[in-house]
Amino acid sequence: MKKLVFLSIALVISVIPSAQQAVVFTSNNTATNLTERAKTTNEISTIANQTYLLNVFKKDVSKNVKHLQLEVAKFNIKSLKIYNDSEAATYTVNFKRKNGFVTVDYDSNGHVIMSSEKYKNVKLPLAIRVKVAKEYPGWEFKETHYTINYTRHKASTKQYKIKLKKGTETKFVLETL
Repeated sequence: MKKLVFLSIALVISVIPSAQQAVVFTSNNTATNLTERAKTTNEISTIANQTYLLNVFKKDVSKNVKHLQLEVAKFNIKSLKIYNDSEAATYTVNFKRKNGFVTVDYDSNGHVIMSSEKYKNVKLPLAIRVKVAKEYPGWEFKETHYTINYTRHKASTKQYKIKLKKGTETKFVLETL
């Protein structure tokens, strides 16, 4: 399967005391096969941003989420033309896919400092589907939103917002992981 990557770069330089910030946008029209390459902890340990990945990665989440998280973890800012190793800088990279958007701040060594991930209509983990179905019998799952916020050296927050419908009634349920 061919991998098609479109990379469009917008450089925003703002004068921040002794630093510059670059913004990069990447979009991929096809799902990558990175999940297959990182199925075991041994394989994940070879990824440069393993701390990020081990903090946000959940085995039972949607494949689409895993694909994008692996792409974030493997992204190499040093290969970009805008990369400048002569001074400390922060690089903000936006990853956009069909059902997900991730904004990541990388330090000048290419390590993830923080990320904000938002996914829409991804498949819920089985345990959450079962729990919500038991708590709300007769309600139909209409929409899901999954958000993850990661900051290096802190615990990440992961939350599903689930829209349920029963007749003309609508209800929102929050499930935090």
